[in-house]
Amino acid sequence: MTLGPEAGMATPALQSARLRAIAAMVLENQAVADVGTDHALLPVFLVSSGRVPHAVAVDVARGPLRGAQQHVDASNTQVKVRLGDGLQCLQPGEVQTVVMAGMGGPRMCRVLQRDQSHLTGVLRLVLQPNHGAEELRHVLQRMKWSVVEETVVWEHGRPFEVIAFEPRHEHALSELDGWLGPRNVGRADTDSIRWVSWNLAQLQRERDKVPPTDSHRRNEMERRMALLDDLLGRWN
Repeated sequence: MTLGPEAGMATPALQSARLRAIAAMVLENQAVADVGTDHALLPVFLVSSGRVPHAVAVDVARGPLRGAQQHVDASNTQVKVRLGDGLQCLQPGEVQTVVMAGMGGPRMCRVLQRDQSHLTGVLRLVLQPNHGAEELRHVLQRMKWSVVEETVVWEHGRPFEVIAFEPRHEHALSELDGWLGPRNVGRADTDSIRWVSWNLAQLQRERDKVPPTDSHRRNEMERRMALLDDLLGRWN
C-alpha cells in the first residue's frame, strides 16, 4: 500500500497486470470514465493514486454497481458511480479518457458506434477487448481513431491486448496491423516476438483441426501462418 494524495488515505494496489497496463495508458490529470466497471477497482486506484482528479464508474448491471459503490465509499475517493448502458450516462466533455475492459471487441464496436455523440471532448480511449481486437481496430480506424499505444499483457498464460486510441486519422491498417496491432508488429522486442509466436501456434492448432476437405479454410490459415513466419524471420 502507498499513500494517496489525501492525508492518511492508502492507495489500493492493483493485483492484476492487466489492470496495471490499462492504468498506465490513462491520461494523467484528466478525468476518466470506466465503462463496465464491475467493482470500480480501476477508477478507485486511479483517483487514490493521484493519476486522475476524479472518475466516473459506469456499469449496466445493478449487482456489480452495488459492489462498486461500497468500494468507492470505503476508499473515500472522488469517484461517481452510475448505472448506465455504454457511454450514454456521460455528459459531453465530462471526461477525457474512456476505459472499456473485459468485454468482446464486437460489443465495444457497437457501443462506440452507437454512442459517438458522447465522445465529445474525449481525448483517449483505452480498450482491453477479450477477443475481437482486429475488428475493433478497423472499426475505430473508420471512425478516425488511431492506435497510439498498445501492449500485450500475460495473465495465467493467456494474452490480453490493451490498446490506446486517440482521435486522429492515419494511414490505413495493413492486415498484420489490424490483426496483431501496428505498434506490436512495429517493434521486434521480446514481448512482440512472444505475441506473434503465440498467434502462430494458435493458428497451427486450429489448422490441424480443419478437415482436409475444407481446403479453402486450410489455405487461408496457411496464408496467415506464412505472414507470421515471414515477420518472425525478418526479426531474427
